Amino acid sequence: MKRKFLYVIGILLLAVIGVLAYFETHFTCYESKEVRISDERILKEMPDIALTDADLALGETILSNPEVMEAMEAGEIVSLPDTVAKRLAKGYLPEDIKLFDCSIGEDAVYFEYFETPEKKVMLTYFQDNGPYKDIALYRGDDLKAIYGNRDGDLKKYKDVRRWFAYFRDRMWED
Repeated sequence: MKRKFLYVIGILLLAVIGVLAYFETHFTCYESKEVRISDERILKEMPDIALTDADLALGETILSNPEVMEAMEAGEIVSLPDTVAKRLAKGYLPEDIKLFDCSIGEDAVYFEYFETPEKKVMLTYFQDNGPYKDIALYRGDDLKAIYGNRDGDLKKYKDVRRWFAYFRDRMWED
């Protein structure tokens, strides 16, 4: 009798472990967490995160373009054609850089390009505020880290796995 009870408990335990393993493999969840390190260390790890004169000049060129100003005044959210975006970025981007997107929002222009397949640079130019610069690093298709510069406020974010997130987030309902 005692042996049968232990077998039942063992089978139930294996079933629970199997269900948890299934959920962990099929409902994996990651979230970005801020890494608390100094600005000096961030600049040492990613010196490109500093806003350069070229970054600022690109913002002035983009924001002063008649097509961009017209779209911003209309409150439209549009993407600029690649030919226009490349013309605006002439002299800023090297020839072999892959332009990802140049979008116009209500009060900002988003300029994104891949410096390498593993490094994506995202610049946001606002009408009223200073620019933002973000650099995302990838390993294959996985996001490794994001470095951000918000008017001199430097931050680093890493993707962290959230174990058992499906319990709290009820991810199976999606």
